[in-house]
Amino acid sequence: MNDSTTKSTTPELPVLLQTPLRILPQTLKTAPLQRFLNTVFAAQLADNELEFLEERRITVAVSDAHLEFSLTVSEGELIVAPALPEPELHIQSTIYALMQLATGTEDSDTLFFRRDLKMTGDTELGLFIKNFLEGISIETLPLQPALGLGLNLGLRVADTTTRLRQKLPF
Repeated sequence: MNDSTTKSTTPELPVLLQTPLRILPQTLKTAPLQRFLNTVFAAQLADNELEFLEERRITVAVSDAHLEFSLTVSEGELIVAPALPEPELHIQSTIYALMQLATGTEDSDTLFFRRDLKMTGDTELGLFIKNFLEGISIETLPLQPALGLGLNLGLRVADTTTRLRQKLPF
């Protein structure tokens, strides 16, 4: 079976939430994301743990949130901008899979082999990102405990919704 006929079993953002995200301009999505990421990774940025992204360009696509952006580090700050046509690395996933990765519920290898996390381009850069993310404990990040509670609540809601949908006759 090819990708066009294979349906992922990973929960996706409900259509009711996708619609406003679809029509919201990218800049209104990327500006708050940049502030959020710089807050969450402030300690890692200060310690130069993200220097492997310095002047490198990756594109992240969150398919069910209709969000696609480029990410780089410049002058000690994460910069989120409109997606680039030919990034060095392209990462694609859903909100659910990214929440699993952030909470440690699933590791990146499992998500990759289930095709819930796709990467194309510079594999060495992808490995740097993988190792960086695996070296962080969500409990040590700023905005705790709200960040952890929010991510875990989101996973539970998605899992419950998926189980309920499976029980519906239509």
